[in-house]
Amino acid sequence: MALIIPARLIYRIIFSIYYPFLYKIIVIRLIRSNLLFGLNISEKIMTVEIAIIRYGDPIAECDEKKYRFDSVYGYTEQYEFAAGKRKTLMIGKRDRLARKKTENRIYKVFPISVSGWSVKRWSLRIIYELYEFLLLIRYRPKIIAVVGAPVDAIIPYLFAKLFRKKMVLVFHSEIYHNRNIISKFIQKFTIQIVRDKKYVRTMCNGPLPYTQLVDSGINPDDIEIHSLYYPPEFFQVQKIEPIFSEPEKFNILFVGRFDKSKGVLDIIEVARKVVPKTDGNAHFFLIGDGKLRDTILRKIDEFDLNNNVKILGMRQNNTIYSYMSSSDVVLVPSYYECFGKTLAEAMISGTPAIAYNTGGLKFQIEDGVDGFLIPTGDIDSMAERIIRLYRNPTLRERIGKQAAKKRELYNHKENTLGAKLKAIFEQNPDIFG
Repeated sequence: MALIIPARLIYRIIFSIYYPFLYKIIVIRLIRSNLLFGLNISEKIMTVEIAIIRYGDPIAECDEKKYRFDSVYGYTEQYEFAAGKRKTLMIGKRDRLARKKTENRIYKVFPISVSGWSVKRWSLRIIYELYEFLLLIRYRPKIIAVVGAPVDAIIPYLFAKLFRKKMVLVFHSEIYHNRNIISKFIQKFTIQIVRDKKYVRTMCNGPLPYTQLVDSGINPDDIEIHSLYYPPEFFQVQKIEPIFSEPEKFNILFVGRFDKSKGVLDIIEVARKVVPKTDGNAHFFLIGDGKLRDTILRKIDEFDLNNNVKILGMRQNNTIYSYMSSSDVVLVPSYYECFGKTLAEAMISGTPAIAYNTGGLKFQIEDGVDGFLIPTGDIDSMAERIIRLYRNPTLRERIGKQAAKKRELYNHKENTLGAKLKAIFEQNPDIFG
């Protein structure tokens, strides 16, 4: 009788042997050298004025082939603006800034993604948090700015308390997103951190985390909201593919990572329903890239959509407005968004947007007035809204004009994260009390 060994058991055996060995190597490098992380504890302690701990986006912050708003006046530029000429430690995850050398900047990077809730990711996160804590001890910043999710606040806060430093906590994530045991603990601890006004000032990037903080008992006066800013160069028309100017074509645009959380696979299913009902005039264009690219191409071929669904790939950031304003509809089918910059861009471009009613997206659209909100994952409703817009040019024009009014919200550079951080850095640290 053959012995059957479950695949899960084989995985666990391999995991238990391989990953402790991998982690051991990482920790040894972390302690002994700067080969992997850029940290050498044999160096003497040197102080910096500021430490900025933030997400690194492996696409948006690349020096080449930028395709997002983040490089028009995005967070990388805003951090540089806020820090000015002050000696600053920049700690990022996965981003490409570590290779840059400037006089007043020290860039440190953890080269492995630590996002997610798997055992592997949490093991790596523990190593990352140790690395981050050692960096803070090594450079002793006078003030720390942390931009990210609740879990990102814990280690910097412990350092701030231990060494009596000031901290700015900027939420770019939901406070209550995942409801497992670990996340519940982190969420409760985060609320206690926010309440410590002696050491912490709190900001967030939109109404979703703001509302969640207020609902948790935080005084609204203790929370600042920073906004986006789109400079005039964002709205400069650039040359794009001629198909976007062909009057008989009905162009539907998606901009984002090719990732399940962005709902990109839903677009293929929507296209299957929309294309036959528009006599083949509906054309779907996908700007971006990611791990689902091959899956998308396979589905396009499987459903015979090659003439109506095209992957444009990466595009320069300064062309996004031209693509959006030249499209008839922009789709934002994200399953999770704390704010939703793509939706904001579509609206200020004057193009009707259809978005899932989730996260921060639901705060941006007044359904049926300046866009459409549909239940998350409801492919039939998304197809129906597209067909309605296709058949009713007057409706498209009316919704587009209403959406374009949102441009006024993003004209104020003084309300950006960079401007608000700069003001805090320039003030006396004693203002935190």
